[in-house]
Amino acid sequence: MLALALGAAGRGASRGALLAGILDAIARRGLYAGSREQLTPVLRDPPSLLPLSFVLSRLLISPRRALDIAARSVAAYSLGPGAVERVAAVDAGAVAGRRSDPAEQRAEDED
Repeated sequence: MLALALGAAGRGASRGALLAGILDAIARRGLYAGSREQLTPVLRDPPSLLPLSFVLSRLLISPRRALDIAARSVAAYSLGPGAVERVAAVDAGAVAGRRSDPAEQRAEDED
């Protein structure tokens, strides 16, 4: 429900359309008929109701903020350019305790 609400709001859905979608999800009708919530399964994980309620309330207050909400969420857990460069610079063989040059590794293995 959360991802679909963010997507709908990001495409310009009105507050009324968002609310209708939320009610459909709760009642499991329409698009949500026969579906199971995976991202925020509040029946199996009651604390997941907190972030779900927070984001849905923000979307209902201002649907135009959907892209900002999504961008901030991704920024909170994604790697920045500096981290990507550092990871790319790591010699995978050295991390595994092996040489990255196959010839050097063979010579070491023969010793």
